[in-house]
Amino acid sequence: MGLKVKGVKPTEVNLANIAKRSSAGARSALIRGAIEVRNLSRKYAPRLHTGDQYENSESGLSKRDDPNDDQTGLGVLEKSINITVERDDSRSGRHTFNVAVDEDMPSPDSKGNMTKKVGDYATIMHETSYNLGPVSEEKGGRAEGVGEKYLERAFLELEDSIKADVAANIGKGIGK
Repeated sequence: MGLKVKGVKPTEVNLANIAKRSSAGARSALIRGAIEVRNLSRKYAPRLHTGDQYENSESGLSKRDDPNDDQTGLGVLEKSINITVERDDSRSGRHTFNVAVDEDMPSPDSKGNMTKKVGDYATIMHETSYNLGPVSEEKGGRAEGVGEKYLERAFLELEDSIKADVAANIGKGIGK
């Protein structure tokens, strides 16, 4: 009398389906989180220049994932804050969603000529203390969170809710 194992292949497929559902749910939650961090970072970023004549930055997300990226009325620094996606080409297929400043995005000089790059001032505006200018004050100033550490503060403010959303979506994927 021998031992028979039945259903190995269906179990393998079922586990793969659970993993796919969990991964898809986690990915969706991370995309939502990246969009929230980007939007809050833009809210917190000081506005150095106004006007819609400056080019919009390109999101690393598809229009399906990020259909409401309205950059109307944003300044150049705010527009430069966007999401990039790094895809791991290995078997894991892992995606990393980064909210960052596009430091190569063109920015106007004091005469309005596009001779500068956002990177010329983005780090200074993130890492140092300064008095807000009148255009940043129009956004609500410090009372609305405008100022230094705009990326870092947005992430820290949203980190717990993003983690909870990822965990809940993984739980849905495994049927909890």
